[in-house]
Amino acid sequence: VIRRAASVFVVSEESRERCLSLGAAPDAAVVVGNTPAELPELGAEYPLPADLVGWEDRSIVLFLGNLLGDRGLLEAVEAVTRARQAVPKIALAIIGDGPEYPRLAERISALGAGEFVRLLGWKGYRDHPPYYSHAAVGILPFLATEHINITLANKLFDYMGAALPIVASDVRPMRRVLTETGAGLLVPPGDVSALATALVDLVRDPVRRRALGIRGRSAVEHQYAWAEDRGRLLAVVARAGRAR
Repeated sequence: VIRRAASVFVVSEESRERCLSLGAAPDAAVVVGNTPAELPELGAEYPLPADLVGWEDRSIVLFLGNLLGDRGLLEAVEAVTRARQAVPKIALAIIGDGPEYPRLAERISALGAGEFVRLLGWKGYRDHPPYYSHAAVGILPFLATEHINITLANKLFDYMGAALPIVASDVRPMRRVLTETGAGLLVPPGDVSALATALVDLVRDPVRRRALGIRGRSAVEHQYAWAEDRGRLLAVVARAGRAR
């Protein structure tokens, strides 16, 4: 199918490389990234969401997305549990739903972590910014699967748009983006100790958090900007129209 398609849209350079390896024509495989279009909303200030009440004094670590087995969330719960030994005010908010929800709920209960880990359920895209506004760190603790090694989650760029410092797994696409932008820290996939250490380091260092967040925000304003991705998308559509 890829070899025969006139155009193939992908969300990362790594996915484009895969398409080329499968026989796609170089001008047919086009990167249209998961970059945010509504930056003012991501960067605004909001009242504390009702389901975060009681955490006003917490350093909130945020995950937002589908709850799947390759997202590394069991490891994230364990890492935050360990991090509390050094920074007792750390907390983890998980927004999303999916097949991993029951296992996460069971693990949180087994660790007695309900006081500092909350599963907040699924929320629509326009409901996300208030949570960014009250988070200290955004995490992408993904495991190193074949899929994760070629894709980029939209939450990476949403975190950056909200000026959140990021802690992400060291897989090819996220390594490339975070190395280019300086917007966050990388940890080995599935390494609970490394994730806990990175979270402790950032929670203890608000100056560094702010610096990482500013770099991320600048990157989605200029480098990883929806205006650029939109332009590539529309150019391909226009080309297809002329070819009819």
